[in-house]
Amino acid sequence: MRKKAIFVFAVVIANITLSQTPHQVRCAKTAAMDVVESYIDVIKDLSSRNTYTKDQFMDFFSNITIMENDLKLFIPGKRVITPTEYYQLFTDSVSRANSEYYNLDIKYPTMIGNKYQIVCEFERKVKYVNKKKQQLPECHFRYTTTIETDTAIFRASCVNAKMIKLTVSEIINPDTNTPPIQTKWNMLAAGIGVGLFNMDGQLNKVYQLNDYKGISCTCDKFSFGITYCKQIFDNTRIKSFLNSGINLNIAKYKYSGLYAMNYDTIDIDGDAYTRMVNIDLKSEKISTMDIMVPITVSFWYKLNKPIYLSFEGGVFLSYLTSIRNDVEMDASYTGKYQYEFGTIEFDHYYDYSSGYIHQQNVGIPKEINKFRYGLKGSLGLIYAINTDNLIKLDFSYQYGINPVMNYRDNMILSWSKNQYQSIMQGSGKGINSFLFCISYIKKI
Repeated sequence: MRKKAIFVFAVVIANITLSQTPHQVRCAKTAAMDVVESYIDVIKDLSSRNTYTKDQFMDFFSNITIMENDLKLFIPGKRVITPTEYYQLFTDSVSRANSEYYNLDIKYPTMIGNKYQIVCEFERKVKYVNKKKQQLPECHFRYTTTIETDTAIFRASCVNAKMIKLTVSEIINPDTNTPPIQTKWNMLAAGIGVGLFNMDGQLNKVYQLNDYKGISCTCDKFSFGITYCKQIFDNTRIKSFLNSGINLNIAKYKYSGLYAMNYDTIDIDGDAYTRMVNIDLKSEKISTMDIMVPITVSFWYKLNKPIYLSFEGGVFLSYLTSIRNDVEMDASYTGKYQYEFGTIEFDHYYDYSSGYIHQQNVGIPKEINKFRYGLKGSLGLIYAINTDNLIKLDFSYQYGINPVMNYRDNMILSWSKNQYQSIMQGSGKGINSFLFCISYIKKI
């Protein structure tokens, strides 16, 4: 018999009469303890579903034709059940059973005919998980079993010990009407996220030696996603999940500000001059759409019965499916020539001009980073509506590592009214965003 440290034993030692010696009493009680531990092993193995589970179960209960039912959560109206019915009901209804056994009381053995009979009592707390992966309310049972052994002793234990009777004498709190909020192994979450404010930061000051005055950026972002969650850890207070899914992200960036650039060059006639560009960038609006696959690990900490605090962190990979821009600006292009008699500034020869310019889909380089990657984290609250449906509110931060457009050092934003290079090339930073998200979670 396998021995396990399962019980916190409170073995009641009765007064010893002259009918059995102390050694015989100890051997009978040892045999009874072995049978109780075997019972625990057999019930535990029901969740394993190995090849020998049914044979072991039926062999152990071969001397019992009827037993009281401790699976009343699944068939409340049936008080007694046969071992065959018990096995079938367990395998059809129960995914696993988390049990705790305690308060073992082994009574004094009595002589019935030429055999000992020992009555044992113990208690069990159990949380059943059904086939839908729902954890049911905790139940508390008190068992009374009669164990029969031969009087012969081998290795400090009576031989041929077997269980001949098992009853459930008391059931405490079999409350099936108010199940506690529990999680399941698998969940499917669908959610939407809205950008709260931009966190891209300032553009790199690549024009600071050329009277760069600063261009700011704002961002509006919308995200829709579906996530599959697999539970990987579970205890009383903390649950952990491995999550992956697919998100559709739509973002609109707006760049605006003042820009000035002076640089020396040569005109079409071969004359050297200083070209001066002054731009009031009303807006460059860039619209992007990408598909993102996040892989994260989340931890749920139970605050009280229906509410959990959620922490999540991981990585993401995204693929840019489309990008467009719309540019509005007031621009002035002039040339300053140095002659022997002085300096002259032209504003109407060659391609010099000034005025309002509006262009679409301009300045986007052919080589952009369609595949981007980064880090993702969130903090939120989860409210369990019932055992199968939950609502999650969280704040999510996405940190992009590589940019949409590669950084260009000393880039000239626009050197004529027919030419423009997207200001996003002056950042060299990944897209970072802060989202408020709401998700509906369905246990499957």
